[in-house]
Amino acid sequence: MADYTIGSTVDAAMQRAARDLPDDYVITVYVEKGAAWVECLHRGENVELESSTDLSLTEEIDHAVAAAVEHDKRAGNV
Repeated sequence: MADYTIGSTVDAAMQRAARDLPDDYVITVYVEKGAAWVECLHRGENVELESSTDLSLTEEIDHAVAAAVEHDKRAGNV
């Protein structure tokens, strides 16, 4: 059977995202065989995220939230 223990940490990151994302921001987690990645959008426009090749999925989610918060601050919404 596959090891799904990572689920609890990803679940916690998703819960933090749901709590902390600014209004009008969306994080999408994509999964396909051999890969998983995160994108962040603000009103349909891509929010640039740092390179994530060395990050876990949990870290990618947390970094996307941080990028959304920073993007929102630069837009003067905080």
